[in-house]
Amino acid sequence: MATAAGTLADRPRWERGHRCHGYWLDGKRLGVVGYGPGRGAAAESGYTWRTDLGDWHRRPDGHASTLEQAKRNVEKEVAAWLRANKYS
Repeated sequence: MATAAGTLADRPRWERGHRCHGYWLDGKRLGVVGYGPGRGAAAESGYTWRTDLGDWHRRPDGHASTLEQAKRNVEKEVAAWLRANKYS
């Protein structure tokens, strides 16, 4: 089935894993969000995030207090990378 330009198939998407969430596009992971340092109750300390964009990234990783905030940080970094590389 063919898809029109700009459809959901052309955009990065989040996939939930066992201990992390990955941000994927065309079979390539662009970023990941995982639990903060420690396991179980220690995960309450927040979430870590990083982008997997090769040598291009202004801030390769970070820390956020909520999952939504960590995902938003990954999305912002990936969007800037996509714009800089004129990916469409």
